[in-house]
Amino acid sequence: MIVLLIVAILAAIAYPAYTGYLRSAQRADAQAALMNAAQRLERRYTAAGEYSAAQTTIASEQGYWTVKVDITDSGQSYFLTAQKTDKGVTDATCSGSMTLDPQGRREPDSCW
Repeated sequence: MIVLLIVAILAAIAYPAYTGYLRSAQRADAQAALMNAAQRLERRYTAAGEYSAAQTTIASEQGYWTVKVDITDSGQSYFLTAQKTDKGVTDATCSGSMTLDPQGRREPDSCW
């Protein structure tokens, strides 16, 4: 009985820590995907003088997020939005989307 109590206490401590780690890893997946897309767009702008995207939707490396690329102002600006997929654990703090623009503005702050 004591062993079960000890296991239950350890599980009660370990599970929230583990899911917190998973949430953090999923956010890092979105951040990496957004930054990768931004770098590709900046390289294109350097070479051609305008932003353009071969793909308008890009899956993140781990598949937790989908990045949508919106080119605006006749190719002179962009807006990147990462939307959470159904894969992975639920993240109440960062459940919607994460965004990035050419000026480096990142929203929402709680996800970055």
